Amino acid sequence: MPRETRKLGIFRTLGRVALATAVIGALAGAPPVQAAVEPADDLSQQWGLSQGSPARLQDEQNTIDVFRAMAPATVFVTQNQRVQGFSMRATEVPAGAGTGIVWDRQGHVVTNYHVVGSNQRNTTYTVTLFNRKSYPARLIGGVPERDIAVLKIEAPASELTPVRVRSGNAGLVVGQKTIAIGNPFGLDHTLTTGVVSALGREIVGYGGIT
Repeated sequence: MPRETRKLGIFRTLGRVALATAVIGALAGAPPVQAAVEPADDLSQQWGLSQGSPARLQDEQNTIDVFRAMAPATVFVTQNQRVQGFSMRATEVPAGAGTGIVWDRQGHVVTNYHVVGSNQRNTTYTVTLFNRKSYPARLIGGVPERDIAVLKIEAPASELTPVRVRSGNAGLVVGQKTIAIGNPFGLDHTLTTGVVSALGREIVGYGGIT
C-alpha cells in the first residue's frame, strides 16, 4: 500500500478517536483483561482486607489488570532543539515532552500536537518505549485543531505493543469508569482514574483546539 494512503488512513481514524478516548475509553469499556495476577481472594488475605466487599476488590483488580496490559503501549515522547553556543558546537536540549501511544507494529506513535509542535527547523524527536529503549522519531503529520500528531519510529515489531482502541463513543455511557496512563511531567507510567462525564460534546479551548 502506498505510504500516502497509509498516512491518510491513520488520520481518518484519528479524526474519529480522540487520544484520551483511545487510551481511556477503550480500556475502561473493555472486558477485564486476562493477566498473570494474584486472585482477589489471595490479595484480600495478604493485605488483611474484609471479605465482605468482593465488588470493590474486583474493580480494583480490573484496574490493575488494565494497567499491566496497556502500560506497554504507552511511550514517552521528547522534543529536542539543536542550539549552537559560543563554542560553535551544536548541542541538543529538551524543548518539550509528553505521552504517546503505540498505534501499530509498523512504528506509528500517536501523541498530542502540542508535544511535537510544527516540526520546526533543528527539531528532533525521541520515543522511549516501556522497555526503556529509545528510538529517534520523525513527524508524519498532525491535526493542530484536534491536538493530534503521528510520529514514526523504526523499532522491531516484537518491541511494540499497539493500544486497543474503540472508535467513537459506541458502548460508552455517562458515569462509566475511565483509566488514564501517561507520563505527566516526565513521571514514568502514572495511572489515574475518573468517569465519563458526557458524550458527543465538543469544546473549543485555547488556540482553537477542540
